[in-house]
Amino acid sequence: MSSKPFDDPRLLPGGEGIHYELPDGVQGDIKPGTGGWSWGMVYMTKQGLKDTVQTLQTNWQGQPDKVPEVKDYTGWDHMRCDMDAR
Repeated sequence: MSSKPFDDPRLLPGGEGIHYELPDGVQGDIKPGTGGWSWGMVYMTKQGLKDTVQTLQTNWQGQPDKVPEVKDYTGWDHMRCDMDAR
């Protein structure tokens, strides 16, 4: 899964950051501007995300557990590259 399509506002410039405490008692702070990759740039499995400080960021929370049902999908009939797309 990838993170939701936004960056956690707490980690953007001027944000408050995120204070955390790990299960072993270690504490730390994720400071604004140091939250890692921007949204959509990282793919992570649910197991890989488990027990990481990334789970504290709102864009990694509440991720779906399954692919949503798609009704009336007929598939692609062709693909093309549109160099004028915006």
